[in-house]
Amino acid sequence: TRTEIIGKGKQDKINHSYNYGKEATIETVENFLDIPIDYYATVNFDAFKNIVDVLDGITVNVPFDFYQNSDDRVAEKLYFYEGEMELDGRYALAYARMRKQDPTGDFGRNERQKEVVKAVIDKALSPSTIFKIDDLTKEIGNNVETNIRPAEAIKMSKVFAGFDSSKISTVKLEGEDSTINNIYYFLPSEESVASIQEDLKYHLDTHIQDQAFKNE
Repeated sequence: TRTEIIGKGKQDKINHSYNYGKEATIETVENFLDIPIDYYATVNFDAFKNIVDVLDGITVNVPFDFYQNSDDRVAEKLYFYEGEMELDGRYALAYARMRKQDPTGDFGRNERQKEVVKAVIDKALSPSTIFKIDDLTKEIGNNVETNIRPAEAIKMSKVFAGFDSSKISTVKLEGEDSTINNIYYFLPSEESVASIQEDLKYHLDTHIQDQAFKNE
């Protein structure tokens, strides 16, 4: 998505804001969505693979046959076949990263990434994971960077008790494809951006009101 990169005075792909650091990314997303971003978490590729392996893999529904090069020293081609597949960490990362063979490009990759995140959440919250808490905590501690303090994390865990991936709702930007100076961009429509901003603000206001009521 093409948007203003805060602090750089230029229009660019929103994901390129991360080239200038976490603060630039947060400020760019805040400006684009017109909402505050209080917390962040960064997860490196090794942590992602290790977490999936600690969970004994995840199950996904592969939309079509394809292959993707692995990101490690072996650098072999990992093959995926249409239908349900069990993936370990290496395969899960490759599945989430593939773009060039997807007929819908980034949009297809986005769908697979959401599928993987939901699969990890469901597996992490399953009863069998209780015996792997120590291993998960170690992986998160070593490979995940966040500004969420332990006391805040405990508070969040109480708010989201009983959560599962079926309770995740998503919003989608509408817009059009464009090529500017031989570079592809997605140009969101102003109406779609405004609609999503309004939707997010509504949910944030509702959550704040709910918490204030509980605190009373």
